[in-house]
Amino acid sequence: MNEHAKKVWRAWVDGKTVQSRTAASLEDWKDDNPNGSSIDPGLFPALWRVKPKRKPIRIDFKVAIMRDSDNPHRFWLLAPKTEDFEYVESLETFVDWGTDVLSTDTVVEVEE
Repeated sequence: MNEHAKKVWRAWVDGKTVQSRTAASLEDWKDDNPNGSSIDPGLFPALWRVKPKRKPIRIDFKVAIMRDSDNPHRFWLLAPKTEDFEYVESLETFVDWGTDVLSTDTVVEVEE
């Protein structure tokens, strides 16, 4: 059994939540019991994980108007984070900022 599968089993034995997914839906994790599942963590370790913690974050961004390099009559919108503003402005295809700085709150998964 590989180390990842051992970690999943150990977490489950310790009462932590573990999750599985099917090979067909690689993003749809669901809480699961490896002891009662037909998907064995030892045989399919990539389909199992210890449920990650979630933490709230705030993202600041602006909407940039970008010209399509292949078609001068087509434009794209890009929403870079604040640390990328200077880089985006330096691009040849940059036209202008479509907004002032906007903020959004979201929740992301963090590995332990």
